[in-house]
Amino acid sequence: MKKSTGTRLKEIMAERKLKQIDILNLANRYFSDTNVKITKADLSQYVNGKVEPRQDKLYVLAKALDVSEAWLMGYEVPQKRPTDTERESLITAPSKNDTNIPNQNIDTDYDDDILSHEIDKLVDDEELNKWLYEMIENSPDELSKLKKMWELMNENENNKKT
Repeated sequence: MKKSTGTRLKEIMAERKLKQIDILNLANRYFSDTNVKITKADLSQYVNGKVEPRQDKLYVLAKALDVSEAWLMGYEVPQKRPTDTERESLITAPSKNDTNIPNQNIDTDYDDDILSHEIDKLVDDEELNKWLYEMIENSPDELSKLKKMWELMNENENNKKT
């Protein structure tokens, strides 16, 4: 069952013995890079489950706490935050037919029914859709990366069929 961002924040606060002010101090270190400021009121509302953070603020919180955004949103995924290099490799992953890269071991062995069911769950996820719409409105660079990932996934699927 999916948890709320507030629940995840409480978990990390207890685990690391942090107070809200500690999280604010960590998050606001990224203000100069992101121009995203999280206020005391913002964080209090997130922790108390009154409001879910916008995508840009979720990114800053996740980066400051060194956890993945999906985990912070309450999804049952690993807490570990991928490094920036790992994230970049997702966007620039080679295609299956790229002959310039030796020994490609791209795993395409999965159950189509399970994958279809997982995709249906994502499409119906209200919070994910909200997050995507906010990303479209607030973060053109992230949207561009998401589009590239989608193209690579489609390319991989088309290569699998041929």
